[in-house]
Amino acid sequence: MARPATEAKVGAAAGARRPTARVPAAPSPAYQQIAAVRRGTLRESAFTALREAILSGRLFAGQRLVETTLARDLGISRGPLREALVLLQRDGLVEMVPRRGHFVLAFTETAVSNFYDLRKVLECYAVELIIESLDAAKLERLRSAARHLEEAITEVPQRDLVTPDLVFHELIYELSGQPLLHRVWTENMASKLSFLVHVTLPPILPGPEAATNHGEIVEAIARRDRERARHLVTQHLDDALARARAAMAAGQEEAPAAT
Repeated sequence: MARPATEAKVGAAAGARRPTARVPAAPSPAYQQIAAVRRGTLRESAFTALREAILSGRLFAGQRLVETTLARDLGISRGPLREALVLLQRDGLVEMVPRRGHFVLAFTETAVSNFYDLRKVLECYAVELIIESLDAAKLERLRSAARHLEEAITEVPQRDLVTPDLVFHELIYELSGQPLLHRVWTENMASKLSFLVHVTLPPILPGPEAATNHGEIVEAIARRDRERARHLVTQHLDDALARARAAMAAGQEEAPAAT
């Protein structure tokens, strides 16, 4: 029995609307090495993927972060992407320029100078707080971290020295016993320093003098010598700043330095 004309039309229309297979868009060249978000919350996963891309140099200093492109390449909507960008701003890896959008942080000589000036204030303060509350357990942790860095000098590639160096400096903030001071390091300073060393200025990595200097700082703390400890911390960071400036002026030529 023939179908009514109306049924035939509906069937034909339904067939015409049958969806075709969608071919995923290829990742853009600028972001092609950023892995798509697959696990965890979208915001946190996007934050992790972008942070790793920035610290590894796949997203370079000063690069504009185009939301539509990033959202597509990460496989998420723009909502969680924007939330991830806010977290990256909090960590100091991304900056928001009004009417232009988000950009990966680009260090200028002034910004680098300001960064190290702030570190001098904070780390000298942290050292004083450690001395006020110093005990055997804290001193052993500091000495252990300094020894680990000294041993790493001869055991690992120079670029891998960044991790034990950052561990030592984080310990200074942690052992200060001041939670807010420690948060300033973990949520802002550490990521900026890692980015500066790994991406912006690869040459300024810890050299043999870094281990010696860290050990001297620890022993000044052990003697509860506030003036000497402050002097060594200031000298350590002034030396690192000088090498950073030299590396920037030389177009990032290789010249090892402590962080």
